[in-house]
Amino acid sequence: MLTAEKIALIQYALDNIALLTQKQLADRIRTPRPFDDFWVLGMDCRYLARQVRQTVTHRGFVEKVRPAAFYAECRILSLDCFATGPTRATALRRLFVALRNAAALNAPTLVVPLSLCEPRKAARAAKADRFADALDRAATARDAERDATT
Repeated sequence: MLTAEKIALIQYALDNIALLTQKQLADRIRTPRPFDDFWVLGMDCRYLARQVRQTVTHRGFVEKVRPAAFYAECRILSLDCFATGPTRATALRRLFVALRNAAALNAPTLVVPLSLCEPRKAARAAKADRFADALDRAATARDAERDATT
């Protein structure tokens, strides 16, 4: 069971990770500071090489190929989850989606930022908010001008 202080620490780490760009998230070297927040979350992302497994059947040899992929996992008590992806960023994004789903069940007060799970959707929402703010400022300026002329 997660305590309130542990949830606050996890939330702080998620908010710090949300400040990273997608390029910084995809590459360990580009991060402005060490992955301390990933350590707090118990997260690890590693590369798994392509594996070929041969089995013998009645028809002869059968090869099963597991393609190369990145494997990301989170080892928090009740939020234990993992994800795979062809790139590091994809694996981490899928991990954050899995973490959001696990948090919905086990720690409903924990909020995974949308920019980590779905960056395109978050960018569209931010653009829509900026557009709505610009329309609001224009309407306010028009009303102020109308009041000034009367």
